[in-house]
Amino acid sequence: MLVRRALLVSATLTSLSHAISLAAPSRNASAQEERVGEIGPDLQEKPVLATILLNPEHEERLREVEILSPRKVEGLLDLALEEARWIDNLVQRSNANLRELPSGLARRRSVQISDYEAEVAALTASSRSGLAELLDAREAELFLTWLDEAWSLDRARARRDEDEAGLRYTVFLTQYFGYSNYEIAIPDKYLKFANLGWEYHPGYEDPPYNVTLRYEGRTVTAVGVLDVGPWNIDDNYCNAANQAERPRRLFTDLPRGMPEAQAAYYNGYNGGRDQYGRTVLNPGACDVTPEVASDLGLAYLQNAWVEVEYLWEGEEGAEWVFDNPTARTRGEWILGSSSNDKYGSSYIWSPTEPGGTRVAYWAVDIASAGSYELYAWWPQGSNRSHQARLGTRIGGVIHSVVVDQRSGGGQWNYLGTYNYPQGRSLIGVSNDAPAGAVVLADAMRLVER
Repeated sequence: MLVRRALLVSATLTSLSHAISLAAPSRNASAQEERVGEIGPDLQEKPVLATILLNPEHEERLREVEILSPRKVEGLLDLALEEARWIDNLVQRSNANLRELPSGLARRRSVQISDYEAEVAALTASSRSGLAELLDAREAELFLTWLDEAWSLDRARARRDEDEAGLRYTVFLTQYFGYSNYEIAIPDKYLKFANLGWEYHPGYEDPPYNVTLRYEGRTVTAVGVLDVGPWNIDDNYCNAANQAERPRRLFTDLPRGMPEAQAAYYNGYNGGRDQYGRTVLNPGACDVTPEVASDLGLAYLQNAWVEVEYLWEGEEGAEWVFDNPTARTRGEWILGSSSNDKYGSSYIWSPTEPGGTRVAYWAVDIASAGSYELYAWWPQGSNRSHQARLGTRIGGVIHSVVVDQRSGGGQWNYLGTYNYPQGRSLIGVSNDAPAGAVVLADAMRLVER
């Protein structure tokens, strides 16, 4: 439910105003209290420093307006980092406790009797104390005005933003440490279960489920969904409540593409809480590991508004890109990252062996039988095999292509066009090649003709 804008400004502004008025001379106290009254009492225990200041766009804006000295800006960024670490620690501990409980009801009760909300209040108090110590009364007033404007910009940006097909949305991205170094968490547990091979719920029978991320001119493709979060686990927000496949399971009154955490954080939806009753401390709709964030140009713990394309929601079979973090392997494959012409942030390699049985491969689920072009990407080098064996298995028949990986690096190399039936086929790389070299599995791509 939408409420007046004045009541939607983060409560941290309210709390910080209180704290700064205590630190300021008495002649400024009434002005600070008056500002508190203008902002209003809603969402009084919500931190915002990490959400706003660790967004590179807002950091750049704050430096450009020059309302504070560079030293004070650095002090604010330090406070934001402290807040981000506190939030991460609190949420991770809460998540660990919830995972031990068998049902949603038990988890909600656990949150009710836990110290979660008390720690949120302590976090807010710590942030406002740090701010009161850092800024004098004049600086505080300037910064609070700027923070109010930044909050308003983010609230305006937190709209449902999609392309015509409803397959990509601009959402808030945060960071976490996952099962692997290169993955994303989406608040839909069934995606995680399917990609990890745990369970296959209706509508989730055809992994892998991957996303493409875009931010500031950078694109990261085929990032596997291997975890769930950052707040909810049943908020499949990229689906509508009334669609036939994968209908939205919770918060069905929200429009497709609107994450519950985002609505809770900015609009007070669900009382500002997630599905377990925890106060939502940022509008995060997806979490990525630091290596993915780095490929997007973000430093550790920075967050940003990014475009996410949910590849399983698109026209199936149009195009897939598979990067090595999502590959399955048979035999030992070694992770590498030193080559500059790699796809993404890494690749895997294996020594060659005549008749070798080491394989790196991806499963491809074809929705519509047809003709598809197969491409491969590898980093070139003098130690690469000149007879690397790549290819595809279709209906039990292996189609191999021998390529020279000493050249052709840093680009998509055409391997051939194949007729794929509906259902599952495989694409991959083998170490079956003359000894004395290495073969690389970096990325492969299928394009429907």
